[in-house]
Amino acid sequence: MAPAENRRHKARYAFPLSEEWKAWFGQNASAMTMGDFAAFLETRIVDVSEDDVSQWSAQAQSFAKANRATTPTAIATPTRLVDMSLKFRIYETAESCEAVNLTSGEAQLSFVSDHRDADGKPVDFPKLFSITIPIFARSSVLYRIIARLRYRLQGGKPVFWYELWRPDLTFEAAFNEALDKVKEETALPIFAGQPEA
Repeated sequence: MAPAENRRHKARYAFPLSEEWKAWFGQNASAMTMGDFAAFLETRIVDVSEDDVSQWSAQAQSFAKANRATTPTAIATPTRLVDMSLKFRIYETAESCEAVNLTSGEAQLSFVSDHRDADGKPVDFPKLFSITIPIFARSSVLYRIIARLRYRLQGGKPVFWYELWRPDLTFEAAFNEALDKVKEETALPIFAGQPEA
């Protein structure tokens, strides 16, 4: 009879990522046409939070303040994001100006581009929005991630994208909390990473 091999059993769990994380992280900083942006939002709009900035963490509130996103119109709600992606109209005017110093021959050239809405007012484009999503599959714990909202005109047409703010920190926090939960519920030692042998 073979001797018992104590302490040789291992359980591995790869922490599969949630569909929400894969969708938002996968499109992070990727420019989309108006139609593609609208289609993406239509699918993922339930992830966008309606929470007021006052409900964000202190660090996220500081980030909003640093980005001058403290007014209600500076934070996009789900409804505003969808409306904007379907009905965004922008009119661009451009001016160039040259100033020459006749004494020295130095020249300064400036180019000014101005974006206006259909009423001729400056474009009121939200600066930020937030999403609340699980990081790992089958998890009920939601994490808030702040996103900067961006647009540019390319060939006279707007393209949109968003930039997630420090998703690495959110992922790390979620992973550490998941490890703590496993350790607490199993009372077993936890080893993160790949075994050497």
